Amino acid sequence: MPLTSIRKIYRLYSQFFSECKELFLRLLPGRIDCCKINYDSSGSDKRVSIINNAAPDCVCEKHSMSYDSPYPINDNERITRFVFIENHLRNDKKSVRPSFFSHIETKGCSIQRESIVNDDELVAFVKEFIKKNPGRNWLGVVTGGCHEIRSILTDQDKRACCVYDTGNESNPAHGEICRTHHIKEADKAELRRHLMKVFHDGLVIEPDKYRDGKISSQIL
Repeated sequence: MPLTSIRKIYRLYSQFFSECKELFLRLLPGRIDCCKINYDSSGSDKRVSIINNAAPDCVCEKHSMSYDSPYPINDNERITRFVFIENHLRNDKKSVRPSFFSHIETKGCSIQRESIVNDDELVAFVKEFIKKNPGRNWLGVVTGGCHEIRSILTDQDKRACCVYDTGNESNPAHGEICRTHHIKEADKAELRRHLMKVFHDGLVIEPDKYRDGKISSQIL
């Protein structure tokens, strides 16, 4: 059976059991409904703050935030972030600027989960993004480890970042990196510097080198 078919069946089972669990747990006092938080804050420029207010200290990392995600993101997963904006690149075009991670403070930084996303889904993701954002081009990717992202701490030894699964029907491997409520205005620049280190100093893997060029050959 093809991998995509197996994953569709798995997602249906996962959604069914998740809905049953959520229905049961909603009866418990103080229960946090992570899927509802995700869907209610979708598209908001205050999405990160909404999530932090409703589920502080990365509580929703332990529970799937989407019925289309197969399971929450594990610590050992590799994370990929796609580069679409020219201004995010440094002058040498070989690495991104720290501003590449600015959405971590507002809408969340979109990522892809390398271990569960297949080539066809990535092709569809890139094509759809370019279609919705005329004038943008796929310029490459940066990669880092989920454990390293989650290990970034503030000066008070509090978690600085959360990594959530926020997949959708067409892109089940989608996720987001969000700052925690422990990050203050003065800490934002330092957080970006830490993220740059995790993502190999912002080194950009060019499209024709990412996944042996299998994605770029169908797009560029």
